[in-house]
Amino acid sequence: MAGRAVEIECDRIGQVEEACRAGASSVLLDNMSIEEVSACVELVGGLRPDGSTLIEVSGGSPRRALPNTRRPMFDLISVGALTTAPVLDIGLDL
Repeated sequence: MAGRAVEIECDRIGQVEEACRAGASSVLLDNMSIEEVSACVELVGGLRPDGSTLIEVSGGSPRRALPNTRRPMFDLISVGALTTAPVLDIGLDL
């Protein structure tokens, strides 16, 4: 897909394969376990060995476990908790 970056959000390994075969610039692995992320990384590496598809991890992936992986498995991490603030509910009754 020359000239355009296309990111496909995937929550199943079959979607990752389909996205790579379609030429996605990047895949977003959403709500996957570390084991599923690892399997998807292996799949992307096999289908796109030139590294032309970025891998982003997001959603419910256990954040504490991600940095402890033995090798860099993916390119990007998205963490919604960085922008989610606790709510302070203040009411003013007159």
